[in-house]
Parts: sequence; structure tokens; C-alpha cells
Amino acid sequence: MNKIVAGLFVVPLIVALHSPAVAEEVERPIIWVKASDRQDILQKIESSEWANRLFETLRERAEEAAPLTLAERREALLALPLVWSEDNNAPPSLTIYPVRDVKQGTGELRWGNPEAKQLAMMKGLQDGIDCGVLYYLTEEVRYAECAADILVTFVNALAQTNVSESHVFNGGWIYKDNHLLEARIVGAQIPIIYDFVHSYLKNGGLVYDLARGELRPFDFDAAQDVFRTYVSLALNRGLLDSNWPVLESPSLVHNILALDDESERASMLLYYLEKDTDHQASLRMVAEMYKNPGDIWPESLGYSRHVTFLSIYVMTALDRIYPDLRLGQRYPNIVESLNSFYNLQFPNGDYPFFGDGHRHYEVEYEFYEMALLLAVLNNNDSQTGRLSSFLSTSIAEEQYDRGALAERRFAASPYLIPLQLLWSLDAIDGDQNIDLAPPRPRTNHLPHAGMTIQRNISE
Repeated sequence: MNKIVAGLFVVPLIVALHSPAVAEEVERPIIWVKASDRQDILQKIESSEWANRLFETLRERAEEAAPLTLAERREALLALPLVWSEDNNAPPSLTIYPVRDVKQGTGELRWGNPEAKQLAMMKGLQDGIDCGVLYYLTEEVRYAECAADILVTFVNALAQTNVSESHVFNGGWIYKDNHLLEARIVGAQIPIIYDFVHSYLKNGGLVYDLARGELRPFDFDAAQDVFRTYVSLALNRGLLDSNWPVLESPSLVHNILALDDESERASMLLYYLEKDTDHQASLRMVAEMYKNPGDIWPESLGYSRHVTFLSIYVMTALDRIYPDLRLGQRYPNIVESLNSFYNLQFPNGDYPFFGDGHRHYEVEYEFYEMALLLAVLNNNDSQTGRLSSFLSTSIAEEQYDRGALAERRFAASPYLIPLQLLWSLDAIDGDQNIDLAPPRPRTNHLPHAGMTIQRNISE
């Protein structure tokens, strides 16, 4: 059954009048890296101590997940939250989270506190991505087997699961009333795994069939149905006038880029770039909130930061694939908002508390690295200079260790940790002596929150 049709109104394909140039046949991977990037990354690992440390930590994580024997491949998959049918020949599905009972709750993921089954699912997907990255870098087949087995288990499970029809507003696939959550912890990850093991599977690599206990060819058509369904969910479910479209955008773009048909991929990508739906805002619409340098997304600070970070991530990914898009050049104020968050802090480092936010936020250096790459791709010398100096000084003053791979986060967010290695520039040529805590403006005004922040001169 085509899951796109099941309870969903499908946004029709549009003519790609200004679609990215995709004349050549796709050679995967493309989403995070291309085959041509591999040698430069390996050279970076060999020549830079920090990159070597990132690689070794990433390899240790993948090593723990990559089985050596057929029995170990089966055992690794049985750690996922599988649901078996009475038909022993049918592949297992995944634990389904029904429409919530507000009084009773359903163990829904909140604030990075997943229940055991969710944790197992998220860990499995992150293992699959790490193994895919290691296969790309080392070309060792055992890493491809690890990633491909996880991929086929999720594809088979979703293929026999109906998309929510009873909760059309935010209905998902596994999470029947929460596509917003599912897009971040499931939908965004599956295409990345596919992208990294595509060449292995196309060249005859086999996947482990849990139901039959044997190796079988991968079903590419089933995978394409999964990607189309997650695209359709992003475009046809959810809330428009909020941060939801941006939180869903990695899933939307990853699944679009996982489509193997070039014209389909180009057509659907316009829905992220410039064409809105009743439930999904394009980047063009999101960027309207950043009319002036220093503008931030008009919600609570935690939400605002996430919008900036994820928009920088997706713009960087697309500008790497399609340099002619020049998204960093078209929407520079999204990057400029990074400095605005610093200017909102009080002298003790805390932030004003309002809405669904917090008093303290850590500096997320990985997004500053992405912003630097985006500035370099778009020849933005001003942003390149400021970001390079900030990162260089942070490293010199031991505020930031480029070689420390982030701990896995089992929270409602796409898994991007390997990009610390894959995307970071080999060298950051910036002033290492800038003031990391320059004077802030005496006052700041947040019109959307009805707030004016004032700092006293006296200590």
C-alpha cells in the first residue's frame, strides 16, 4: 500500500522553474558529503590532531554497533523496539505510540527523557548513521552491513504501518498524534543512513531479514515510499505560524534528497526553498522574520535558538550540494542572529526568562562551525572574519575543544554529531586575541515578547 495515500492529502509536484541544477545522475552519498569529499576528509584526519581524535571516537562508537557475524547482526537488530506479528514470515513492525490520553499520558518523549523503547529506537538510528559514516570513510563492509541492517528493519516496519488518519492535524506514522516529534527523532535519520549505504546496496550488498533469518536484497521501492511519505507528512501536517516548520525541515529536506528520481527531487525541494503549504513554511517565509541584522526568531529564546541553528544547518547542507543556490548570501541575517543571543545575556551569563525557555544556554560551537562554513561557501568575508576569530579565540582560551566529539543526545532533535568531523574546516585562520565577552548594549528590546532588557553599569 502506498503510505502517502493513506489518510494524507498529497501536495502535487510543481514545475521546477528555478530548481537546482541536477543534470547529472545522482551519485550517493550527497546529503552530508560527496564521494569527492572523502580524500580531503581523510587528509584532514591524518594531518590534524583534533580531527584524528574526532575520527577515533566516532570509530569507537561505530565499532560497538557493528556486528561481526550473522548471529551478531540478528542480535543487534533484536535490541530495537520490535513488535512481532503472528505470521512468523512477516517482518516485525515498531512500537506504535497512539493518540495521547491527556490524563494518562503515553510515555511521549519530553525534555530529553525517552522511555526505554524510545531510547533503543533512537540509539539504533544513531548507530546506523555512525556506521554509515565509517563505511564512507574506511570502506569496511562490516560498517555498511550494520547501517544497512538498521535501515531495512525500519523500512520494513514502516511499510506495514498505516499513517495516522484519526489525528490529521499533527498525525505521524509511528507517533500517531505527533509528527513534529517523529520528524526529528525518526524521519530525519533514515535518509542519512540510506545515503551512506546506497552504493553498497546498489552493488549487491545484502541485508539481514529478521523474519526469515537470512540475507536478502534491499527493497529500494519500499525505501522510496518511506521517503515520499515523510515528505508528505511534513508538507501536510503540523502548525504553520510557529517554529514547527523549521523543526521539521531536516526531515523534509533529508527525505527529499533521498529521492532517487532527479526531477522529483528538484520539484519537491522548492517546497523547502520558496513554496509554502498550509502546514509548512518555506525558508523564504522563515527568513521574513530576519529582516534586519540582529533580528531573532520571535518566540522564546530556546525556540529562537533552535530555529537559527537548524536553518543554518539546512542552508549549509543545500549550499554544499547546490552552490548556485547561495542561500547564505540570500539570507545572511539568519547567521547574524547568532550574535544577538550573546547581546541578550545578563552580566552573569544568564538570559531573561520568558515563555517556554531557560535561564542558561550553552554555546553550541558546532553550529558556529557550520555558520563559518556557510560564510566561506558564500564568500561572506565579514561573517567569515568574525566567526573565525570567535572560534580561534575560543580554542586558544580552551573554551572550545574541536577534537571532543559531542556526547550523543537522546532528545527531540536530528542527529548531526558526525558533522563535527565531516564539515569542519581543516584550519580556522582567525584572530586568536579577540575579546570573547565584549561590552553588550546597555538595553535591548524584544518587541515580540513585549520586553526591554536593561543592564546596570555598576558591578
